[in-house]
This record gives sequence, C-alpha cells and structure tokens, in this order.
Amino acid sequence: MSIAALMLLMCSCVGGGNSTLKLIQQAHDALSEATPLREDLEGLLKKLEGLGTRFKEAEDTLKEGKSLVNLAKEDVLALRETYLRADEALARAEEEGRGDYARYAQLLREALGLRLEVLDLQEEYLRIVSDFLDVLPYAEERSQLQYYLESMERVSREMAEKSERSALAAEKADSFRREHGL
Repeated sequence: MSIAALMLLMCSCVGGGNSTLKLIQQAHDALSEATPLREDLEGLLKKLEGLGTRFKEAEDTLKEGKSLVNLAKEDVLALRETYLRADEALARAEEEGRGDYARYAQLLREALGLRLEVLDLQEEYLRIVSDFLDVLPYAEERSQLQYYLESMERVSREMAEKSERSALAAEKADSFRREHGL
C-alpha cells in the first residue's frame, strides 16, 4: 500500500476525512453568518423591554412596538433558516465522519439544538408582545393585561435559562475541538 493511500485511510478512520471537514466548515460558516442576525435580534428584544420610554404618546409607542416586533420576526425567520442549514451540514458530518470529527459535530449539533429552542422561545415572546400590543388600546385596567405580562415574564426567564444552557453546550464543543486539535 502506498504512503498516500495509507494517509488517506488514516485520515478517514481517525479524523473523518476531507468531506467531513468541509461539512463542519459549512456549518461554521453558517453560524458565523448568524452572529450579526442574532445580535440584531437580541438588540430588538432589549428595545422591546424598554418600550414606552421613548415616546409620550401611546399611539407612537404602539407603532414603535409593532415595528420592532416585525423586524424581530424577520430576524427569527432568517436565523432559523441559517441554523437549519448549519444543522443539516453537522448532521451529515456526524453521520459520515468518524472519531473526533463525528463527536465534535455531535456536540455542535447539541448546542445548536438548544439555540433553536431559544429561537422558538424568542418567537413565542414576540407573539405574546404582538398580542399584548393589539389588546393594549382596549384594556381598561391593568388586570386585563396580567396574562400577557406574566407570559412575557415566564418566557423571558425560559429564554435566559435556555440561552445559558446553549452557551455551556457551545463551550463544551469548543473545548472538545481545542483539546483534540481539530
């Protein structure tokens, strides 16, 4: 057996081969594309938390809120598409790869799965805020809005908890990558 053939065999058994590396790189590229979208979405969500502080007129606040919700929904859709593209590449890398590369793809998919769950919660939060903004002009007392306020608080807590778990999973994958020289 030639040295080149032996090296190829060794790479495919130990590392996962060139196609696995390409798939992992595709996933990394997609996740890099997602970073500005995620940051924009997080900024829009923060602005929604401070809604009602910029304008004196309720009508202006409602318009701003609806505009922020619509922009955030666009980010959610774009992020979901990007995350699913990364997940598809990682699933193929996990399936086709061997050894450390397959394990790394698996760890990245776990972190990405949690990130998708955070995205689901962000989408739920936006739906609740949108409904709240629709009902707000017709509410005669705060108790009529309590359901929405409690729902927003609950989903905010869940987003924070899930985001923390996602960050820990991503750190675990990154540590694995560094420890194994991938």
